[in-house]
Amino acid sequence: MTATNTLPCLLITGAAGALAQQVITRLRDKYRLVVCDSRREVSMPEDIPSYRLDFNKRRFEDLFKEYHFDGIIHLGRIGSNE
Repeated sequence: MTATNTLPCLLITGAAGALAQQVITRLRDKYRLVVCDSRREVSMPEDIPSYRLDFNKRRFEDLFKEYHFDGIIHLGRIGSNE
């Protein structure tokens, strides 16, 4: 197995959704994953940071500074029915 800090880092949005859960399961051994959702914080294994955040707020921008993502898989919905 490759050392964790040498793996590419991906952000997955919409992590609470069923499709995102499948993507996370398939990619977790090949990438360092960081997941987020605007609806709720998603329960993840300890090695996968999970955030509940508003994509329009500063904290979302801070994630990019903190993790230096190599890619993003955007599975979150845009807009709100709440």
